Amino acid sequence: MGIFLKKPVIIILALLLLNLTGCGYQSPYSQPTQYDQDGDGIVTVYLETWDNQTNLLEFPAAISQQLTAWLKKSQRFILTSKRDQANFILSGAIHNVDIPGLAYGDFDRASELRIKTKLSYQLRDAETGKEIMAKKNFYKYENMAVGANSIQTKANQRTALIALADNLADDIYIQLFYIFTRDDLAEERQIMPTEDIITLD
Repeated sequence: MGIFLKKPVIIILALLLLNLTGCGYQSPYSQPTQYDQDGDGIVTVYLETWDNQTNLLEFPAAISQQLTAWLKKSQRFILTSKRDQANFILSGAIHNVDIPGLAYGDFDRASELRIKTKLSYQLRDAETGKEIMAKKNFYKYENMAVGANSIQTKANQRTALIALADNLADDIYIQLFYIFTRDDLAEERQIMPTEDIITLD
């Protein structure tokens, strides 16, 4: 009988202890960093048009569209169309896009191609010009199917480039979120590794 009388007391004490210890808890992954100057947890970013050293005129626009979509997923980032209103400037460059044959079917005709892109990007402090984050001269890849005709192949290429831009924007979003939410790692931070990125020597 005594055991049953003690159970409610134990439960109440456990809940009280949990409540007291939980009140002051803050996730180490959501602390504002030194780069958040006014401490409101929000930074304003200006997206520069990427330097395009290829003949793929639509690719920089695809990257900008995907970056915009990803950064709008978090309330921490505000995008501005005016450089002088930004805390940070995000820019990048498309150095090269290569589409070599990857797999072959009958009569040695390529049935699948692999797009290979050489890219760079950086984040700078808008006021001081200091480089906060950079990833330079790395490769990303995306596969695409060869269509029944040149028109279909071009459409597949466009779809693959959008997918590559989305993947790239996702990587950059993760890097930015990591930088702007870890106060204890704000100085001399190493960029988080990404499995499908290969850095050039």
